Amino acid sequence: MRLPSLHNLLNTTLVHRPALALLGALVSGWVICGYGLSGCGRHAAVEEGPVAAATQVAVAEFGLTAASEAQGLSDLVAAADGVLWTIAERQDHLLRVRVKDGELLSERVPLLGKPPGMDGESLALLGDGRFAIGTERHGGKRATDVVLLGHLTADAAVVDEQLVLPYSLWQIEAEDNRGLEGLCYASALFAVAETTPEDQGKRWAPLARRNADGTWSAARLQLTSRSGKLSALACRPLAGGQVELWAIERHYGVSRWLRAVVPAQGPLPAEVTAVVQADLAKPVAAALKELPNLEGIAFDAADPSAAWLIADNSQGGRIVGPAVLLRVVPAGKGP
Repeated sequence: MRLPSLHNLLNTTLVHRPALALLGALVSGWVICGYGLSGCGRHAAVEEGPVAAATQVAVAEFGLTAASEAQGLSDLVAAADGVLWTIAERQDHLLRVRVKDGELLSERVPLLGKPPGMDGESLALLGDGRFAIGTERHGGKRATDVVLLGHLTADAAVVDEQLVLPYSLWQIEAEDNRGLEGLCYASALFAVAETTPEDQGKRWAPLARRNADGTWSAARLQLTSRSGKLSALACRPLAGGQVELWAIERHYGVSRWLRAVVPAQGPLPAEVTAVVQADLAKPVAAALKELPNLEGIAFDAADPSAAWLIADNSQGGRIVGPAVLLRVVPAGKGP
């Protein structure tokens, strides 16, 4: 039997399940985003060595779509019914996305009322048909970023309110083109920013929680690499009034799935320590010679140990390949 090449398997909009199963056997324990997908990969060798991680993961399924069908996708969130939502950062629509037989299927929902000059970088579902969008702007350093709030109708997503998140909470300014890369909701709205300060040799990301009285609480989420920045956030409630956070820390040569636990109410700790749930960089680079630019992570409604990931296919405002959606599970666990 002649084995299909990774290039032929992944440079297609439809991957049949037998071929996918064979691919999984070939690369057991590796996380695969794409091969020869310049939009998915960053053409970078691993620049930092392996890091201790809580688990090893493998791909259970993934889907590709033509570049024209889904562009510049950023962040990912699972609704209560398990439907996955994402946002096109420089276009005026949200998307419902799913994988079927190796294909990424998407359904556009028009986004109305997003102010001009704001990119949609992150997305959270708040319940009762409400949503939140984290934004970023261009043109130098700035003191604030904006969270857009809105509601879903039968055929659109409508922005109806804005929240201002001040970077004075951390006594910093946001850098150009680095905004609110992650939003999530679990009893409260949480946000992380891409701007990455360093203090006494410790790199950290701004983490904020919106309180019931409308104020923000701030913390420093400690990073685990020398160069990575946060690109995504997901959260879910735990017992005892705690919230579990999942995040993606990535840069050229770095791709890590982080986990942290914080309180849903009351004071946030000044510093939040994250553990590396899975180091995604080395297996991807070893298999494909490039890394995906992961921009979203979401919980899998059917499996609490699994995660959905989405990769951006836009670089510098230019679409360079298909969008990719994949589900990862602990290595050795079936689909």
